[in-house]
Amino acid sequence: MRVNCCPYCGSCDIVLQEKGYSAKKGLLGIVTFGLVGGLAGLHGSKKLVWRCPQCNNTFAEPAQKEPFMLEQASLDAILAPQPAKKPEPKPQHIKSAPPVVKQRMLCTCGAYNSIYNKACFSCGEPLSLATTTKVLALPNKGVVCACGVKNSLESGYCLACGTKLHYNQLEQIDGQPSFTLEPCPYCNQPTPKKSRKVRHCIHCGKEL
Repeated sequence: MRVNCCPYCGSCDIVLQEKGYSAKKGLLGIVTFGLVGGLAGLHGSKKLVWRCPQCNNTFAEPAQKEPFMLEQASLDAILAPQPAKKPEPKPQHIKSAPPVVKQRMLCTCGAYNSIYNKACFSCGEPLSLATTTKVLALPNKGVVCACGVKNSLESGYCLACGTKLHYNQLEQIDGQPSFTLEPCPYCNQPTPKKSRKVRHCIHCGKEL
Protein backbone atom coordinates (compact mmCIF):
# COMPACT_ATOMS: atom_id res chain seq x y z
CA MET A 1 0.00 0.00 0.00
CA ARG A 2 1.35 3.39 -1.02
CA VAL A 3 1.04 6.58 1.02
CA ASN A 4 0.62 10.23 0.02
CA CYS A 5 3.65 12.47 0.37
CA CYS A 6 4.95 15.89 -0.64
CA PRO A 7 6.42 15.93 -4.17
CA TYR A 8 8.98 18.56 -3.09
CA CYS A 9 10.49 17.28 0.18
CA GLY A 10 9.01 13.76 0.43
CA SER A 11 7.33 14.38 3.81
CA CYS A 12 4.21 12.32 4.52
CA ASP A 13 2.90 14.95 6.95
CA ILE A 14 0.67 16.78 4.43
CA VAL A 15 -2.80 18.33 4.87
CA LEU A 16 -5.75 18.97 2.55
CA GLN A 17 -7.22 22.49 2.81
CA GLU A 18 -9.08 25.18 0.85
CA LYS A 19 -6.94 27.28 -1.45
CA GLY A 20 -8.26 30.62 -0.09
CA TYR A 21 -7.93 34.14 -1.49
CA SER A 22 -5.37 34.51 -4.28
CA ALA A 23 -3.47 37.77 -3.95
CA LYS A 24 -1.98 37.32 -7.40
CA LYS A 25 -5.42 37.10 -9.09
CA GLY A 26 -6.74 39.99 -7.01
CA LEU A 27 -3.81 42.25 -7.98
CA LEU A 28 -4.26 41.38 -11.65
CA GLY A 29 -8.01 42.11 -11.39
CA ILE A 30 -7.36 45.53 -9.80
CA VAL A 31 -4.92 46.45 -12.58
CA THR A 32 -7.41 45.36 -15.22
CA PHE A 33 -10.82 46.40 -13.82
CA GLY A 34 -10.03 48.70 -10.91
CA LEU A 35 -10.99 48.11 -7.29
CA VAL A 36 -13.86 45.88 -8.26
CA GLY A 37 -11.36 43.61 -9.97
CA GLY A 38 -9.94 42.72 -6.56
CA LEU A 39 -12.78 40.27 -6.20
CA ALA A 40 -11.05 38.16 -8.84
CA GLY A 41 -8.82 36.88 -6.04
CA LEU A 42 -11.78 34.92 -4.69
CA HIS A 43 -12.00 32.89 -7.88
CA GLY A 44 -11.26 29.28 -7.03
CA SER A 45 -10.77 30.04 -3.31
CA LYS A 46 -12.95 27.10 -2.35
CA LYS A 47 -10.81 24.70 -4.31
CA LEU A 48 -9.11 22.03 -2.20
CA VAL A 49 -5.31 21.84 -2.40
CA TRP A 50 -2.62 19.92 -0.55
CA ARG A 51 -0.10 21.78 1.63
CA CYS A 52 3.12 20.52 3.21
CA PRO A 53 3.86 22.13 6.62
CA GLN A 54 7.51 21.04 6.31
CA CYS A 55 8.43 23.00 3.16
CA ASN A 56 5.24 25.18 3.03
CA ASN A 57 4.56 24.29 -0.64
CA THR A 58 1.06 23.70 -2.06
CA PHE A 59 0.21 21.23 -4.81
CA ALA A 60 -2.86 19.79 -6.50
CA GLU A 61 -1.90 16.14 -6.31
CA PRO A 62 0.38 14.44 -3.76
CA ALA A 63 3.12 12.07 -4.77
CA GLN A 64 2.95 8.38 -3.92
CA LYS A 65 5.65 6.28 -2.29
CA GLU A 66 6.05 2.93 -0.62
CA PRO A 67 6.04 3.09 3.21
CA PHE A 68 9.22 2.04 5.03
CA MET A 69 8.56 -1.40 6.44
CA LEU A 70 10.84 -3.79 8.28
CA GLU A 71 10.79 -7.51 7.82
CA GLN A 72 9.46 -9.40 10.82
CA ALA A 73 12.85 -11.01 11.49
CA SER A 74 14.60 -7.63 11.59
CA LEU A 75 11.82 -6.16 13.74
CA ASP A 76 12.08 -9.02 16.22
CA ALA A 77 15.85 -8.54 16.41
CA ILE A 78 15.42 -4.83 17.21
CA LEU A 79 12.71 -5.36 19.82
CA ALA A 80 14.41 -8.33 21.49
CA PRO A 81 15.99 -7.48 24.85
CA GLN A 82 19.75 -7.14 24.57
CA PRO A 83 21.81 -9.31 26.92
CA ALA A 84 23.65 -7.39 29.60
CA LYS A 85 27.33 -6.99 28.86
CA LYS A 86 29.61 -8.64 31.34
CA PRO A 87 32.19 -6.25 32.77
CA GLU A 88 35.64 -6.90 31.44
CA PRO A 89 37.97 -8.29 34.09
CA LYS A 90 40.54 -5.85 35.34
CA PRO A 91 44.07 -6.72 34.32
CA GLN A 92 45.96 -8.23 37.19
CA HIS A 93 49.45 -6.94 37.71
CA ILE A 94 51.73 -9.82 38.47
CA LYS A 95 54.34 -8.83 40.99
CA SER A 96 57.78 -10.04 40.12
CA ALA A 97 59.85 -11.67 42.81
CA PRO A 98 62.41 -9.36 44.42
CA PRO A 99 66.04 -10.01 43.46
CA VAL A 100 68.08 -12.25 45.75
CA VAL A 101 70.40 -10.16 47.92
CA LYS A 102 73.83 -11.74 48.29
CA GLN A 103 75.67 -8.59 49.35
CA ARG A 104 74.68 -5.62 51.48
CA MET A 105 75.85 -2.06 51.95
CA LEU A 106 76.40 -0.66 55.45
CA CYS A 107 75.16 2.92 55.70
CA THR A 108 76.84 5.37 58.11
CA CYS A 109 73.62 5.35 60.19
CA GLY A 110 74.07 1.62 60.88
CA ALA A 111 71.38 0.23 58.57
CA TYR A 112 72.21 -2.68 56.26
CA ASN A 113 70.83 -2.00 52.78
CA SER A 114 70.46 -4.18 49.72
CA ILE A 115 73.06 -3.53 47.04
CA TYR A 116 70.11 -2.59 44.78
CA ASN A 117 69.13 0.37 46.98
CA LYS A 118 69.98 3.83 45.68
CA ALA A 119 69.34 5.46 49.06
CA CYS A 120 69.33 4.21 52.64
CA PHE A 121 65.91 3.02 53.77
CA SER A 122 66.47 4.51 57.23
CA CYS A 123 68.14 7.90 56.82
CA GLY A 124 67.63 8.48 53.09
CA GLU A 125 71.31 9.14 52.35
CA PRO A 126 72.39 8.20 48.80
CA LEU A 127 74.28 4.92 48.49
CA SER A 128 76.96 3.93 46.02
CA LEU A 129 78.80 0.64 45.62
CA ALA A 130 82.00 2.60 45.01
CA THR A 131 81.95 4.56 48.28
CA THR A 132 79.80 2.48 50.69
CA THR A 133 81.13 -0.38 52.84
CA LYS A 134 80.03 -3.77 51.48
CA VAL A 135 79.36 -6.82 53.68
CA LEU A 136 78.55 -10.40 52.74
CA ALA A 137 76.45 -11.36 55.77
CA LEU A 138 74.49 -9.63 58.50
CA PRO A 139 76.06 -9.57 61.97
CA ASN A 140 74.30 -11.39 64.79
CA LYS A 141 72.63 -8.23 66.04
CA GLY A 142 69.23 -6.51 66.04
CA VAL A 143 67.90 -3.00 66.55
CA VAL A 144 65.44 -2.25 69.35
CA CYS A 145 62.43 -0.09 68.52
CA ALA A 146 61.15 2.52 70.97
CA CYS A 147 58.27 0.11 71.72
CA GLY A 148 60.83 -2.42 73.05
CA VAL A 149 60.61 -4.99 70.22
CA LYS A 150 63.80 -6.22 68.53
CA ASN A 151 63.95 -5.99 64.72
CA SER A 152 66.44 -7.30 62.19
CA LEU A 153 69.07 -4.93 60.76
CA GLU A 154 67.19 -4.92 57.41
CA SER A 155 63.93 -3.64 58.91
CA GLY A 156 62.76 -0.22 57.76
CA TYR A 157 59.70 -0.35 60.01
CA CYS A 158 59.02 -2.00 63.35
CA LEU A 159 57.24 -5.33 62.86
CA ALA A 160 55.15 -4.78 65.99
CA CYS A 161 54.05 -1.12 65.92
CA GLY A 162 54.86 -0.12 62.32
CA THR A 163 57.01 2.88 63.36
CA LYS A 164 59.79 3.88 60.96
CA LEU A 165 63.15 2.87 62.39
CA HIS A 166 65.91 5.52 62.51
CA TYR A 167 69.10 3.50 63.08
CA ASN A 168 71.19 6.48 64.16
CA GLN A 169 68.79 7.01 67.08
CA LEU A 170 68.24 3.39 68.19
CA GLU A 171 70.34 0.86 70.07
CA GLN A 172 71.70 -2.29 68.49
CA ILE A 173 71.97 -5.36 70.73
CA ASP A 174 73.32 -8.86 70.25
CA GLY A 175 71.07 -11.54 68.87
CA GLN A 176 69.49 -11.50 65.42
CA PRO A 177 65.70 -12.15 65.68
CA SER A 178 64.55 -15.16 63.67
CA PHE A 179 61.13 -15.37 61.96
CA THR A 180 59.45 -17.37 59.22
CA LEU A 181 59.39 -15.13 56.14
CA GLU A 182 56.67 -14.74 53.53
CA PRO A 183 56.05 -12.18 50.73
CA CYS A 184 54.28 -8.98 51.85
CA PRO A 185 50.89 -8.58 50.07
CA TYR A 186 51.68 -4.90 49.42
CA CYS A 187 55.37 -4.67 48.47
CA ASN A 188 56.08 -8.37 47.78
CA GLN A 189 59.24 -8.19 49.87
CA PRO A 190 60.01 -11.06 52.29
CA THR A 191 58.73 -10.07 55.74
CA PRO A 192 58.10 -12.00 58.98
CA LYS A 193 54.87 -14.00 58.87
CA LYS A 194 51.90 -12.38 60.62
CA SER A 195 51.46 -13.45 64.24
CA ARG A 196 50.43 -12.05 67.60
CA LYS A 197 53.70 -10.12 67.72
CA VAL A 198 54.23 -9.44 64.01
CA ARG A 199 51.62 -7.02 62.68
CA HIS A 200 53.46 -4.82 60.15
CA CYS A 201 55.70 -5.35 57.13
CA ILE A 202 59.32 -4.48 57.92
CA HIS A 203 59.83 -2.98 54.41
CA CYS A 204 56.74 -0.85 53.75
CA GLY A 205 55.27 -0.57 57.26
CA LYS A 206 51.73 -1.51 56.19
CA GLU A 207 49.61 -3.59 58.51
CA LEU A 208 49.50 -7.26 57.55
